[in-house]
Amino acid sequence: MVARGECLVRTEHRSTRNGPVQLAHFLELNEIHLALKRTGMLVYWTPETEVRSHSDLTSHGYSKYYDAVVMIRLGGRDCKFALEYERTPKAMHYYESIRQRIEMEPSLTRFLYLAPNYDLLHFVAEKLEGCKRTLYFGLLRDFLRQTLALPVKTNGSPVSLPLSSALLEGKDAQHTGTLFPPIAV
Repeated sequence: MVARGECLVRTEHRSTRNGPVQLAHFLELNEIHLALKRTGMLVYWTPETEVRSHSDLTSHGYSKYYDAVVMIRLGGRDCKFALEYERTPKAMHYYESIRQRIEMEPSLTRFLYLAPNYDLLHFVAEKLEGCKRTLYFGLLRDFLRQTLALPVKTNGSPVSLPLSSALLEGKDAQHTGTLFPPIAV
């Protein structure tokens, strides 16, 4: 990963994480990244280390340290979203802060949460249920098999729709040519 420009930076807030659990999280995020690359539609993938840098060192950063900020091209439109891979649950009190940060986010309108099993997916969706922003929820194993055809549910509806359709809805899907400078994939 280092040879490809991705480097693991241990930051203070992560120092309490268990090493093997943290490593598994990074490896599974890498699988998500590779699945998106294989679609041929990935415009850019901004990993958490760059999201942190952008947020901490500029005046126009993100309101939360997302696992990745992703842009894909679907039908001539660029669709940008925050990706969160919730491999393990956080303490319940953290989800209120997460919800508030997502609601304050000025740069993104779409947020995808992936989890490794239904129990954790349901737990996270329940904790973020009152969010005023559109959140999409899906299973990791389904994402790795179906990628953009992944059936996702939103925090406001029990009905599933394909991730590609969800990302094309709304104002964050822009016609090609209105991109921020892409970051190497």
